[in-house]
Amino acid sequence: TWLAYHRVKIGVERFFIRIEGTPELSKLLSSAPWDTCVTATFAADGGRDYFTQTDRQAAHVIASIPEARRAGCTHLLHI
Repeated sequence: TWLAYHRVKIGVERFFIRIEGTPELSKLLSSAPWDTCVTATFAADGGRDYFTQTDRQAAHVIASIPEARRAGCTHLLHI
């Protein structure tokens, strides 16, 4: 998965992810090894609208900054 690639190959230590319309990922992300490195925010549906997608992404990044600081992160990368 792209999570494994970024964790193992690139060395990303922490993920702050917004997941839209896929609540079944909650079980996967709450189990090892993801439970220690992924903070996931779940939303019922994002609407798949490009114009609101950028607003949703910006809001998620802004909301993740304080969480990242509390987790000791010094850098964030929006992928």
